[in-house]
Amino acid sequence: LNLKKNTIAKNAYSVAWEKTKNPKAAKTITVCLSAILSHHPCESKLFKFLDCHLPHSESHLHFSLIRSEQDGEKRERALHFSAAFYLSFLYQCKYLTDNRNLFAHFLSFWFSREPNRRTQKMWKLKIAEGGSPWLRTLNNHVGRQVWEFDPKLGTPEELLEIEKAREHFRNNRFVKKHSSDLFMRMQLSKENPGHAVLPQIKVKDTEDVTGETVTNTLRRAINFHSSLQAHDGHWPGDYGGPMFLLPGLSYQMSIRRRFVDTFTIIRWWVGLHIEGPSTMFGSVLTYVTLRLLGEGAKDGQGAMESGRKWILDHGGATAITSWGKMWLSVLGAFEWSGNNPLPPEIWLLPYMLPIHPGRMWCHCRMVYLPMSYLYGKRFVGPITPTVLSLRKELFNVPYHEIEIGMWLATSEDLYYPHPLVQDILWFSLHMAVEPILMRWPGKKLREKALKTAIEHIHYEDENTRYICIGPVNKVLNMLCCWVEDPNSEAFKLHLPRIYDYLWIAEDGMKMQGYNGSQLWDTAFAVQAIISTNLVEEFGSTLRKGHKFIKDS
Repeated sequence: LNLKKNTIAKNAYSVAWEKTKNPKAAKTITVCLSAILSHHPCESKLFKFLDCHLPHSESHLHFSLIRSEQDGEKRERALHFSAAFYLSFLYQCKYLTDNRNLFAHFLSFWFSREPNRRTQKMWKLKIAEGGSPWLRTLNNHVGRQVWEFDPKLGTPEELLEIEKAREHFRNNRFVKKHSSDLFMRMQLSKENPGHAVLPQIKVKDTEDVTGETVTNTLRRAINFHSSLQAHDGHWPGDYGGPMFLLPGLSYQMSIRRRFVDTFTIIRWWVGLHIEGPSTMFGSVLTYVTLRLLGEGAKDGQGAMESGRKWILDHGGATAITSWGKMWLSVLGAFEWSGNNPLPPEIWLLPYMLPIHPGRMWCHCRMVYLPMSYLYGKRFVGPITPTVLSLRKELFNVPYHEIEIGMWLATSEDLYYPHPLVQDILWFSLHMAVEPILMRWPGKKLREKALKTAIEHIHYEDENTRYICIGPVNKVLNMLCCWVEDPNSEAFKLHLPRIYDYLWIAEDGMKMQGYNGSQLWDTAFAVQAIISTNLVEEFGSTLRKGHKFIKDS
């Protein structure tokens, strides 16, 4: 034990000494804590000690939780376990008398934690439910579809079926890149037991297709489709595809020191969407996401190293697109001065001008609105050890030697070359305008522009009940609200709406391109059923669909 070189031991000893005022006891406790944190061989002896002194049921649960952990998560749990052990040790040594209350705090932490991904096997799709005082609605949450983990849900047979679905997708992910929403189908088919699977009708090449054959085939198709209808009348489904959405959410959570635990199946390297070719934008964002979620630079059976090699071989993260540079700058892995200018002052221009953002395509202006706020603020999250490591991993030269400027995107990301006028405008803003706006008296104008931008952000949030126009500006708006005030009501109203964008299937968790296409899908489904001569047979399906359309 070297208290001068081992930070963990030094901190542990400091706390132990403060509690005990006894050098021998403090050193003993320090050795125990350090052993658990560093997974020392004497760890088993400490477990045995606890097993003897804690109530059997509690200690058994502790040990089963510890033993089931994966390597990437074990360190965090060990930290909390060591704290619980520390309190127990003090109690046994008579240095602590209120062990019951303090130890209960750590027990509650353990039992309130989400299980690790190997035990997260059963999720329930909750339809048209709220569940949070921070949720706002005008139609009693009709059409809302949110996945929630339920540890008590599922028979052994169903859990086995889910694992088989995951394994099948994993083995065929390069052939079939889309999921089949098997988790959702299993649940809804169980909730709609009246729709039996009708026998399939096959017609040989030498046979004629009769009207009866067509009718029976339609009946079979509509019967199956009706079994997937939710109780509020809409047809739930995945609205995924883009690969750059979940990274934004993970960056925002990382800045707030909160993480999304997801079972993601990755292929190197990542494109703009699940069927697209590899891009610097998708690859860098995905790589950084995995690092923030706990993957080491050499983890993933060589996948992380393979991805990093692809990034560096294609010029490094300096060749990422403007959206990527923005996210890296927010995270602290890139400098804001290397971004294309996003001046918030553009929101102060008269609306009559053709370049006013109000005249742009809605998705364009609503994404660049929060981006301009973050750019104007030059906001950077906490510089963690992971961020410092990313500065070394993502670039071909040492971070301090990068010549910061408006870097061009790599050829894989450049779908349409920039017009010369656009490059001249960016260069002028970068070299002439930004230096003025960053200093007095131009800084006064910047402050006014930021105030206007955040007002527009709040207006967008309130009008969409904090769902926003899409997932990109949803995460950015939420981050802007947190930057403005971490304890604000606006930020708290954003939080429960995160779940509206997350979808679970056999390919893992993903962030959707929107919170769903409920009305779109239901309207087409109803029209399709009405266009057949089977309206009477599927009257209940149509009534539920009609009610949903009216309620929404």
